[in-house]
Parts: sequence; C-alpha cells; structure tokens
Amino acid sequence: MRKKLAERVLAAVLLIGAVILAVVGLANIRGESKKYDIVTTNFVYFDIARAITGDAERVRMLMPTGTEAHELEPTPEDIVSIKNAKLFIYNGGEDEAWVEELLGDVPREQVLKMMGLTEIVNDDEHIWTSPVKMVALAEGVRDKLAAIFPDEATKFTENSAKYTARAWELDREIREVVSSSPRETLVFGDRFPFLYFIQEYELKYAAAFDGCDEHTEVNAKTLAELIEKAREANVKVILKDGLSSNKIAQTIADEVSGVVREFSAAHNVSKEDFEAGVTYLDILEKNIGVLREALK
Repeated sequence: MRKKLAERVLAAVLLIGAVILAVVGLANIRGESKKYDIVTTNFVYFDIARAITGDAERVRMLMPTGTEAHELEPTPEDIVSIKNAKLFIYNGGEDEAWVEELLGDVPREQVLKMMGLTEIVNDDEHIWTSPVKMVALAEGVRDKLAAIFPDEATKFTENSAKYTARAWELDREIREVVSSSPRETLVFGDRFPFLYFIQEYELKYAAAFDGCDEHTEVNAKTLAELIEKAREANVKVILKDGLSSNKIAQTIADEVSGVVREFSAAHNVSKEDFEAGVTYLDILEKNIGVLREALK
C-alpha cells in the first residue's frame, strides 16, 4: 500500500515537473512567491530549524498542518519553495522517494537528508522518535546552517545548545520513568512509528500494525492478540498516535476496562497547535506524562 502511495506521489511530482518552469516564471513576474531560507518536509524538522534560527518566518513546512504525515503530495508552490530555498531539509526513505526525483539540479550543499545523519534500523524512517537521535539531528542542522550562513554561526550554536540541553533533560526523565515503573510493555492500538523510542529505552510493545502501514482496519486475529497481550501484561492505558483515529485503541481499552491516551510521534501537529507554537520538545514532554501513566 505504501509503495502504491509512493508511486502516485512520484507520478504527481513528474507531472508537476512538466509545468514547473511556467509556474516559476509566473511567480517571478507577479512577485507572489515568498522565498524562505529553509524548507522542510515535516513538522519535526521545521521545529529544529525554527529553534536553531530563532525565526519561524525563515522556515516553511511543506506538510499541511492537521494532515496525516504520509499524505504529503508536493504542489507547484512547494517545488518553487524548495528550489528557491538556501536549505531544503527532508527525511528520506520510502515516504519521501519523490524528493530524489525532484532534487535534480538543486545543489547538494543546499540539501540535508536527515536519515543520512544516523544509524537506520530495519529501514524505519522515524528516527526522531528517539530523543538521543534527535540531538544528533539538531546538531546536523546546526552545522549545515552554519556553513550556509557563517555570519550567524554563533547564534546557531547557542540556540542549538539550548534545544539539545532540553532534549537531554527529557531523555533523563524518560529513563527515570522507565527505571522506576513496575511495567515495561506498551500497547498501541494504532500504527507503530516508535521503534527507535522503544529500543532506546529497552521497552516491550505490541501494536496493531507494523511501522506506518497504510491499513486502517485491523484483522480480528491481531485485535484478539492485542487484547490478550494487554490482559497478560495488565496494561490499562492503550496508546494511539496523534491525528489518527482512536477506533482500534478504544476497542482494546473497552475490553480491558482501560483508557485511550495519545502518544504522538510528532510527524505533524494540528493547525491550532502549530499556531500556538507547540514544539517537538513540548510533545515529547506530554508523551512522558502518558508514558508514566501507561507504565504505572
């Protein structure tokens, strides 16, 4: 399913590419195309760039707020923004296969592929769900920005230090929660983009789907296994990712007399949260509260 989605997106990119010169020319004539220093594909990398530059106005996120992360289909305006940017930050992996076709004549020094900054496990793309990996990602953005805007290198270093210091604080808090909790199993009635988080803190898990499978309906056998797993581990808090349906999680919770809680992978945020300036680190802090409840 994800392969078919990637093929559709790639086809759309190729079609858009056929008219891109006309779009760019029209935008230049009208002066309507705002130029951003930095363009990112998802919310997490927007947040890093916003924090390190200290200026959200310099950064554009391609993913519309409030949408599923795997639904991103670039528009002509998106492509203009990418080509005009001083730095384009993307994740890589299957969901962003369209990027490689698009980059063509974009100088490589203006591009940062985040999956190239850290070790990848089982081709899983959700590297930012580990706060430890997130530190490395932030430092990679800092270094890239300092090379492009050397006059601002000191500011980038200072802002990055503040960002990563808080990430380390939250990492320590997670370790304290895990080490002091009587349980070690999390049950996700949803997709599972948390492999790096689970591995980092040596937790166990059960999930309705592997990774970010495009399916939204779970089969009866898997549902029964999840309910049984929750009962065996005495799990009363069933988790769902942000912006997704709670239907499966609620079904499991009802069977074990439990509750559903949101544990967000921070791919994206709602329009309200975006406008309120919610950050990746805010989301992580909220997740810690949910983790504490789930493991107690």
